[in-house]
Amino acid sequence: MTPPFESSTTAPIVASPADALRGAIARAAEWLLARQRPAGEFVGELEGDTILESEYLLLRYFLGCLDDRRKRQLANYLRATQLPDGGWPLYPGGPPNVSNSVKAYLALRLAGWSPEHPDLVRARRVIRELGGVTACNTFTKIYLALFGQYDWDGTPVVPPELVLLPRWFYLNLYAISSWSRTILVPLAIVCSYRPYCPLPEGIDLDELYVGPRHGPAVRLRWDRRLLSWRNFFLVVDRALHHLERIGMKPWRQRALREAERWMLARFERSGGLGAIFPPIVNALIALRCLGYPDDDPAVQSQWREIEAFEIVEDDRMRLQPCVSPVWDTALSLMALAEAGIGGENEPRVARAVEWLLSKQTRYPGDWSLARPGVEPGGWYFEYENEFYPDVDDTAAVLMALARAGGVERGRLRAAVIRALRWVFAMQCRGGGWAAFDVDNDRMIFTEIPFADHNAMLDPPTADITGRVLEMLGHYGYTTADARVARAVAFLLADGVLPSNEGRGYVLRRILRRAVRHAWLLGRREPTLVEVVDEVADRMGDVYPELRAQRDHLLRTTRLEEERFLETIDAGAARFDELAPELPPEMHAAIDAGRAPRPVIPGADAFRLYDTYGYPLDLIELMARERGYVVDREGFEAALEEQRERSRRAREAAAPAAELAAGWEELEPGAEQEFVGYQTTTVETDIIAYRREDGRLALQLRENPFYAEAGGQV
Repeated sequence: MTPPFESSTTAPIVASPADALRGAIARAAEWLLARQRPAGEFVGELEGDTILESEYLLLRYFLGCLDDRRKRQLANYLRATQLPDGGWPLYPGGPPNVSNSVKAYLALRLAGWSPEHPDLVRARRVIRELGGVTACNTFTKIYLALFGQYDWDGTPVVPPELVLLPRWFYLNLYAISSWSRTILVPLAIVCSYRPYCPLPEGIDLDELYVGPRHGPAVRLRWDRRLLSWRNFFLVVDRALHHLERIGMKPWRQRALREAERWMLARFERSGGLGAIFPPIVNALIALRCLGYPDDDPAVQSQWREIEAFEIVEDDRMRLQPCVSPVWDTALSLMALAEAGIGGENEPRVARAVEWLLSKQTRYPGDWSLARPGVEPGGWYFEYENEFYPDVDDTAAVLMALARAGGVERGRLRAAVIRALRWVFAMQCRGGGWAAFDVDNDRMIFTEIPFADHNAMLDPPTADITGRVLEMLGHYGYTTADARVARAVAFLLADGVLPSNEGRGYVLRRILRRAVRHAWLLGRREPTLVEVVDEVADRMGDVYPELRAQRDHLLRTTRLEEERFLETIDAGAARFDELAPELPPEMHAAIDAGRAPRPVIPGADAFRLYDTYGYPLDLIELMARERGYVVDREGFEAALEEQRERSRRAREAAAPAAELAAGWEELEPGAEQEFVGYQTTTVETDIIAYRREDGRLALQLRENPFYAEAGGQV
């Protein structure tokens, strides 16, 4: 008897690659939607390193509120994350970090572990091999000083008077990054009071020192170069230490009052100071120093926020550094749009869009001091952080809104316009974008003694600038806009080249979209190169790299334009065949919802991409302009099929035939793998070579190169 649902006469049905891909996308989309929060947002866990768990245990001990449950659970997590060699890393799979390891060691001692515990014996050995306590970063040394485990004379002075310096002064509070401000202002209060919390009898870190605990050995090390900014700031630091010792601090009380006011003001409309773990820890200790009782609303607000970072599983407690609902919701909406889920008929997407719109900033933050009069309009990372919206999250949200739909168009348009104005206002003078600040790039501040957390500044970066350009592409901006042209020049000067992945792909899309616009206006020769030349000329005074690399900028831009211009005519003719102009009555029916948009098959769109060098987003833009849509799933399936064909062809190639043509094999039997669809650069090995006509030909184990076709190189 044939079992139910089986056939004795037919072969099992095997899904095609395209069907399998569609099924996987559908299942992933439903999995994601099932995790949407009731208010509409998506939020996953934000991972951090074990400094969070160690500092949390130390914080609670310092403030006298370390309960047995948390002590046990935090210790269990620290033990579970210890490396086999005994240390603790900064990131999963990384090497042991001395600061992380020292804090974890002290936390476990406070949790009741004996120094002879095998795990602590291993940790002690690693810490001493890494240089001991004196090799820790300055923030770790300050925390250890709170417990009498480091000499305050060996820590840098963090003067609260910094908050009194005017903005016109070269070194002032707003000339450093926003995250450094929120960390340093409460820390300056703590360092001014220098509170002391004794450890239980028998617990200290003497065994972790590899030299003296006091004197010059514990002070910050001088630079080998006599004349350097580091040595200059170390001289200033020693002078400040002297003034601290003799009590010459005429503006100290005024500075402490201003630091307290500054800190409390940023408790408002935020998920804790800076909405992130380190400033909240410092704020709680600073409030204790200032005499705030435990039941004060300011103290209670910070405890609520930091306790919300706790995650307990299997009797282990770990902490998030902060929460990421805005970022996660934006990325989730983009993923759902890629899966074809969105629009007015999808209430779950509409709920997420409504939630994002409710999180757009309405109040000016620290950024407004550099951009007075600009209307707030950005988004932040967390549930609430009005003082600190950032360009990166704002770009991600705008990309999500461009594709999601699902809300009333007038309100959505107003939010987008406000956000775009804010993003453009945050552009730095060199053309790029930073995260939270504008022109926050005085590099000598990285030599300040308490700047070894490597986050003293917030300069413009290629990553954020690339994301902004990607977002602007969704709204139709090209290099015809001077602000976009400046950003393109910034990327090129920063070493980003047009390519088929990452920032390079964003740059290529922007450039090729602009080339098409110029082509539609009748330009048949490189045009952008003239714009980039003008940008380098006008902005060279404030961003010298533009002039220094002018030849590179012009050569790269011209080459990219010429490659695309070679194929754009043929590609445009082929596109006209695929998407002929629709009659006006058809457009009216589509706009009224009475007719669906015609579809350009994915396989045809892929040929435009593969043969003529048209990026997918440009094909989709051209399709929208004519009332069409592109079958994205079919495009991805065609791309995957080509990859599979290439793989099979490589496997079928006969290595012996190549060797017969004069190849010298370095690794007999080794095969080459093509990785050009994933990357354009790779570190690899040579598996064979041959000499021909005075040149050397190589076969690589991983090969990112492929033949030029359709403008793709």
